[in-house]
Amino acid sequence: MRILTTSLCFMAIATSSFAQQRPAYLIAEYEVIDAASMKKFGEASNPIVKAHGGQFVARRSNITPVIGDAPKSVTVIMFESAEKAKDYFQSSEYKAILPLRDAGAKFGSYIVESGDMAQ
Repeated sequence: MRILTTSLCFMAIATSSFAQQRPAYLIAEYEVIDAASMKKFGEASNPIVKAHGGQFVARRSNITPVIGDAPKSVTVIMFESAEKAKDYFQSSEYKAILPLRDAGAKFGSYIVESGDMAQ
């Protein structure tokens, strides 16, 4: 009985921790308008992403449209949580390289939290 109680307690802690810290994905859709500026932005963003715990999942990968029009380019960065993704996006380091991003591409982005919220 003691083993079962300990196991259930551990599962409850692990589950509640997971529920609070679901991975989140920062998704950027963009069309490059100045390749040189975009290259500089990409190089400058690498250490900032890493410093905020982000990991590139897809970066200018092939896009296959299924329904509707696909964006020209997509980057997906995984963060530990939506809060960490917001911290990255709102950091002074990221804000400092916005002129490169804006000169390099028509840009839109959003954060998607993982999980099935329909259940």
